[in-house]
Amino acid sequence: MFKDVAVSPDCICSTDSFMVHDLTASGEKSIRDICDTVGNLRLDYHISFTGHPSEEPSSKSYVVPIIRRKTAYGP
Repeated sequence: MFKDVAVSPDCICSTDSFMVHDLTASGEKSIRDICDTVGNLRLDYHISFTGHPSEEPSSKSYVVPIIRRKTAYGP
């Protein structure tokens, strides 16, 4: 699970067929030997404008980079 998730209410870009919003998600994991690698990110979402049953939840999966970050407080 992500610690922080935010979605912008304003559109970055739009056309007749889609709108683009910012999505930011971050989290922490206390694994000392985490390294730069790739992981699977699954995004589950439900967009509904009318509440009609045909507007069912969907999901997308992506391969994303995992980057180890170091802090002044430890590895």
